[in-house]
Amino acid sequence: MVKLIDQACALSAPAEGPAIGEMVLAVAVQRACAPPAKRHLTALLEACLPRVSRLPTAAFTGQGFHRWAARVADEQLEKAQIEIARAAVRSFQLSTDVLAFDTTNFDTHIATTTVGELARRGHAKSKRSDPRVVGLAALVSETGHVPLPHRAYPGNGSDQAVLGSCLDALGKPHDALNHAGPDGHPRRTLVRDGGSWSEPLELDLDVEGYSTLISLPLSHGAAELALAHAVRRGAMKPIGGKLGDVRAASGRIQREALESRVRKALHREHLSEFVVATVKEDGGKVSFNWHVDAAPWGPSHQWADGSLRLHTFATVIGLTLVSLARMALGSGKSARSMMRTLTGIEAAMVRVRAKARGRRATVLLAPELTAEQRKAVQVFDLGCWMPILLSSRTSSASNPSVERVA
Repeated sequence: MVKLIDQACALSAPAEGPAIGEMVLAVAVQRACAPPAKRHLTALLEACLPRVSRLPTAAFTGQGFHRWAARVADEQLEKAQIEIARAAVRSFQLSTDVLAFDTTNFDTHIATTTVGELARRGHAKSKRSDPRVVGLAALVSETGHVPLPHRAYPGNGSDQAVLGSCLDALGKPHDALNHAGPDGHPRRTLVRDGGSWSEPLELDLDVEGYSTLISLPLSHGAAELALAHAVRRGAMKPIGGKLGDVRAASGRIQREALESRVRKALHREHLSEFVVATVKEDGGKVSFNWHVDAAPWGPSHQWADGSLRLHTFATVIGLTLVSLARMALGSGKSARSMMRTLTGIEAAMVRVRAKARGRRATVLLAPELTAEQRKAVQVFDLGCWMPILLSSRTSSASNPSVERVA
């Protein structure tokens, strides 16, 4: 990862500081494991094994990050993300002919008077109206849901305009990842929701060679056009396999069934931690309400466009690393659950009593690990950094080991 970023950016590192690849990887690890402000980056790296650099952890500071952000150009970051995506596709056999496209945005602490192109007042996904927001568009592989090319954009853009403006920026990296089909052209299908639909955009997608799979509510104008086309003779084809017996359902859903569907929908990833859903029943009528808890979505402390772009770049790399780690482990768990499992890999450090003066020696005691944790030790070769893990014993997940100090 460090080598790919350094080669793509081609920027000389300071004499006593981290290279841009080392700095980005350090921030990516922080975003994936414990995402506080960058002033806490040094403390996080002090507790990490292995460290991301041979440099002292004190060299990794927020000021150093912002100095790199002022030097690196958008074209260099785009080249770096293409090379990273290529390496991920090659190493993990990721599918690139079908990619999901989606957008989101995040709040910032940037004041109204601060000059910048990215932070704008727009429709915030956090439902807040006070902060300026920055948008993020990404193409995600259907294999492991691994983020590939992405782009930061002004927070006041509409989904249709964003996808249209991103076609060139995201299409070129997609071309670089795709294998050509029988006709010599890249095979690529874009999966997205109805918020990014418009007739001009569909023409642009067709010109760029994209097929489309889109989700639309029946009230959407495009859905009416699709239904009008579907009633034509020969336009529809029967669905085979598991979907062969699909039929429309009628009637009202019962409260127990609705609650079950809500629990199932929020079970994936960590949605239940910030999506608050309420099912009520009054006079035999069932109502459903939900909202997003804004507290987990802390505003960003980046102040300049360059810092916002580099921060977004590092954040997406953090998401990529988590997704690839999940694939490497072959875990069927959510990313958040997998990270909790990995957090439990730690050894107890015991200070040995001695009569002689001076600093007392320390000894690491082998931990008790679950089968999944032992697999992680082998897959990620953690024994080379902490050999005591190789002599650890297996414990059941329901039988936690004694209190340990990392």
